[in-house]
Amino acid sequence: MKHRIGVIGYGGMGGWHVNKIATIENIELAGIWDIRECQREKACEKGIHVYESLEALLADETVDMVLIATPNDVHKPLAIAAMEAGKNVVCEKPVTLNSADLQEMVDASVRTGKVFTVHQNRRWDKDFLVVKKIIEEGTLGPIFRIESRVQGAHGIPGD
Repeated sequence: MKHRIGVIGYGGMGGWHVNKIATIENIELAGIWDIRECQREKACEKGIHVYESLEALLADETVDMVLIATPNDVHKPLAIAAMEAGKNVVCEKPVTLNSADLQEMVDASVRTGKVFTVHQNRRWDKDFLVVKKIIEEGTLGPIFRIESRVQGAHGIPGD
């Protein structure tokens, strides 16, 4: 079964996800929506379908999954709207600004019966896998705290 995904937010992470989606079997990009006209134009230039509005994306019955790659402060309303529209949701991180908002998102998932998950790509990074192996093997003994950072300029990893 092929799944169709809509991407909300076509900035740095949204663009990354669109490129990655093209490599995943059984997932097809339905299109994108971004509030910024310049980002919609970039997607059009690449031959990507651009929805006329967020509402149009959410109303598309062929879309069964939405990936949210917008600024963190709008994840909650977008995720809840998508689940209420019958879409499963993958949300970029940080998923929200506080645990109360996260609980509302989880509650919407339970209420609608839709899958809600957070994109956790870092778990496959080499540094994470090395630390995981060290912990599993007990190389350092009991560990009570680990800090890991991805550095970048202006809060953007790799910028």
